[in-house]
Amino acid sequence: VSASPSARGPRALSSYPVYSEFIAKHGSAQSFRVLMTVFQRAGLPIEEQRRFVRACEAEEFDSGSYIVRQGEMGNKFSVVTGGTLIVRDEDATSARDVVHLYEGHHFGEMSLLERKARVASVVAEGRVHCLSLTKEHFDALTDGDSKFRAMVRELHDRVVRTRERRRELADVIS
Repeated sequence: VSASPSARGPRALSSYPVYSEFIAKHGSAQSFRVLMTVFQRAGLPIEEQRRFVRACEAEEFDSGSYIVRQGEMGNKFSVVTGGTLIVRDEDATSARDVVHLYEGHHFGEMSLLERKARVASVVAEGRVHCLSLTKEHFDALTDGDSKFRAMVRELHDRVVRTRERRRELADVIS
Protein backbone atom coordinates (compact mmCIF):
# COMPACT_ATOMS: atom_id res chain seq x y z
CA VAL A 1 0.00 0.00 0.00
CA SER A 2 1.62 3.23 -1.08
CA ALA A 3 -0.33 6.03 0.60
CA SER A 4 -0.61 6.45 4.34
CA PRO A 5 -4.05 5.81 5.85
CA SER A 6 -4.50 9.46 6.83
CA ALA A 7 -3.68 10.61 3.29
CA ARG A 8 -6.19 8.19 1.77
CA GLY A 9 -9.06 9.12 4.07
CA PRO A 10 -11.09 7.18 6.63
CA ARG A 11 -13.10 5.12 4.07
CA ALA A 12 -9.88 3.50 2.86
CA LEU A 13 -9.08 2.19 6.34
CA SER A 14 -11.58 -0.62 5.99
CA SER A 15 -9.59 -2.00 3.07
CA TYR A 16 -6.70 -2.97 5.36
CA PRO A 17 -6.67 -6.70 6.15
CA VAL A 18 -6.41 -6.18 9.94
CA TYR A 19 -8.93 -3.31 10.18
CA SER A 20 -11.99 -5.37 11.13
CA GLU A 21 -10.08 -7.29 13.78
CA PHE A 22 -8.65 -4.09 15.26
CA ILE A 23 -12.00 -2.25 15.33
CA ALA A 24 -13.71 -5.26 16.92
CA LYS A 25 -11.12 -5.26 19.70
CA HIS A 26 -10.44 -1.54 20.20
CA GLY A 27 -13.17 0.38 18.33
CA SER A 28 -10.96 3.34 17.42
CA ALA A 29 -10.39 4.27 13.78
CA GLN A 30 -8.02 7.04 14.92
CA SER A 31 -5.81 4.59 16.81
CA PHE A 32 -5.85 2.27 13.81
CA ARG A 33 -4.78 5.13 11.53
CA VAL A 34 -1.76 5.81 13.77
CA LEU A 35 -0.87 2.14 14.02
CA MET A 36 -1.05 1.65 10.24
CA THR A 37 1.42 4.51 9.78
CA VAL A 38 3.83 2.72 12.13
CA PHE A 39 3.27 -0.59 10.29
CA GLN A 40 3.88 1.00 6.90
CA ARG A 41 7.09 2.73 8.01
CA ALA A 42 8.34 -0.64 9.19
CA GLY A 43 7.11 -2.55 6.15
CA LEU A 44 5.50 -5.14 8.43
CA PRO A 45 3.93 -8.10 6.65
CA ILE A 46 0.20 -8.69 7.24
CA GLU A 47 0.80 -11.69 9.53
CA GLU A 48 3.03 -9.61 11.86
CA GLN A 49 0.42 -6.85 11.84
CA ARG A 50 -2.20 -9.41 12.89
CA ARG A 51 0.00 -10.69 15.71
CA PHE A 52 0.53 -7.13 16.95
CA VAL A 53 -3.19 -6.27 16.76
CA ARG A 54 -4.15 -9.44 18.62
CA ALA A 55 -1.57 -8.85 21.35
CA CYS A 56 -1.88 -5.09 21.97
CA GLU A 57 -4.10 -3.51 24.59
CA ALA A 58 -5.52 0.01 24.57
CA GLU A 59 -4.61 2.16 27.56
CA GLU A 60 -5.68 5.65 28.67
CA PHE A 61 -3.87 7.91 31.10
CA ASP A 62 -4.88 11.13 32.84
CA SER A 63 -2.71 14.22 32.89
CA GLY A 64 0.22 13.85 35.29
CA SER A 65 0.04 10.05 35.34
CA TYR A 66 3.34 8.20 35.22
CA ILE A 67 3.16 5.57 32.51
CA VAL A 68 6.66 4.29 33.30
CA ARG A 69 9.16 5.28 35.99
CA GLN A 70 12.88 5.69 35.65
CA GLY A 71 14.82 2.90 37.34
CA GLU A 72 12.06 0.29 37.03
CA MET A 73 12.46 -2.77 34.83
CA GLY A 74 10.51 -2.54 31.59
CA ASN A 75 7.27 -4.49 31.32
CA LYS A 76 5.72 -3.08 28.13
CA PHE A 77 6.23 -1.41 24.76
CA SER A 78 3.79 1.33 23.79
CA VAL A 79 2.77 3.34 20.73
CA VAL A 80 1.15 6.75 21.39
CA THR A 81 -2.19 6.97 19.57
CA GLY A 82 -3.37 10.27 21.05
CA GLY A 83 -2.12 13.01 23.33
CA THR A 84 1.29 14.17 24.47
CA LEU A 85 3.82 12.55 26.79
CA ILE A 86 6.88 14.00 28.51
CA VAL A 87 10.07 11.94 28.76
CA ARG A 88 11.64 13.00 32.04
CA ASP A 89 15.13 12.33 33.42
CA GLU A 90 14.84 12.22 37.20
CA ASP A 91 17.16 11.74 40.13
CA ALA A 92 16.82 12.19 43.88
CA THR A 93 17.09 15.98 43.71
CA SER A 94 15.88 17.12 40.28
CA ALA A 95 13.87 16.35 37.17
CA ARG A 96 14.56 17.48 33.61
CA ASP A 97 12.09 17.20 30.73
CA VAL A 98 14.08 15.67 27.87
CA VAL A 99 11.62 15.40 24.99
CA HIS A 100 7.91 15.23 24.16
CA LEU A 101 6.29 12.23 22.49
CA TYR A 102 3.27 12.60 20.24
CA GLU A 103 0.91 10.46 18.18
CA GLY A 104 2.88 7.74 16.38
CA HIS A 105 5.85 7.86 18.74
CA HIS A 106 6.75 4.83 20.83
CA PHE A 107 8.54 4.07 24.09
CA GLY A 108 9.60 1.15 26.23
CA GLU A 109 11.59 -0.83 23.68
CA MET A 110 15.00 0.09 25.09
CA SER A 111 14.41 -1.45 28.50
CA LEU A 112 12.87 -4.57 26.95
CA LEU A 113 15.61 -5.09 24.35
CA GLU A 114 18.51 -4.39 26.72
CA ARG A 115 16.92 -6.10 29.73
CA LYS A 116 17.90 -3.08 31.82
CA ALA A 117 16.06 -0.63 34.04
CA ARG A 118 14.28 2.27 32.37
CA VAL A 119 16.52 5.27 31.75
CA ALA A 120 13.72 7.86 32.02
CA SER A 121 10.18 8.33 33.24
CA VAL A 122 7.27 8.93 30.85
CA VAL A 123 4.48 11.20 32.09
CA ALA A 124 1.13 12.11 30.49
CA GLU A 125 0.66 15.75 29.58
CA GLY A 126 -3.11 15.90 29.28
CA ARG A 127 -5.20 12.85 28.38
CA VAL A 128 -3.13 10.20 26.56
CA HIS A 129 -4.06 7.07 24.60
CA CYS A 130 -1.59 4.25 23.85
CA LEU A 131 -1.55 0.78 22.37
CA SER A 132 0.75 -1.41 24.45
CA LEU A 133 2.34 -4.83 24.28
CA THR A 134 3.28 -6.67 27.45
CA LYS A 135 6.87 -7.85 27.78
CA GLU A 136 5.78 -11.38 26.93
CA HIS A 137 3.98 -10.32 23.72
CA PHE A 138 6.84 -7.98 22.79
CA ASP A 139 9.35 -10.80 23.22
CA ALA A 140 7.19 -13.14 21.10
CA LEU A 141 6.96 -10.54 18.31
CA THR A 142 10.69 -9.76 18.37
CA ASP A 143 11.76 -13.40 18.58
CA GLY A 144 13.58 -14.73 15.54
CA ASP A 145 13.96 -12.90 12.24
CA SER A 146 10.87 -10.71 12.10
CA LYS A 147 10.36 -7.34 10.42
CA PHE A 148 8.99 -6.11 13.74
CA ARG A 149 12.27 -7.02 15.43
CA ALA A 150 14.24 -5.22 12.70
CA MET A 151 12.03 -2.13 13.06
CA VAL A 152 12.34 -2.04 16.84
CA ARG A 153 16.10 -2.62 16.70
CA GLU A 154 16.54 0.25 14.19
CA LEU A 155 14.42 2.58 16.34
CA HIS A 156 16.42 1.55 19.41
CA ASP A 157 19.75 2.14 17.65
CA ARG A 158 18.58 5.56 16.44
CA VAL A 159 17.72 6.60 20.02
CA VAL A 160 21.11 5.38 21.26
CA ARG A 161 22.93 7.34 18.52
CA THR A 162 20.93 10.48 19.34
CA ARG A 163 21.79 10.17 23.03
CA GLU A 164 25.47 9.77 22.21
CA ARG A 165 25.43 12.87 19.98
CA ARG A 166 23.71 14.88 22.72
CA ARG A 167 26.35 13.79 25.25
CA GLU A 168 29.14 14.72 22.84
CA LEU A 169 27.57 18.14 22.25
CA ALA A 170 27.14 18.68 25.98
CA ASP A 171 30.83 17.83 26.50
CA VAL A 172 31.85 20.33 23.81
CA ILE A 173 29.66 23.06 25.28
CA SER A 174 30.82 22.56 28.86
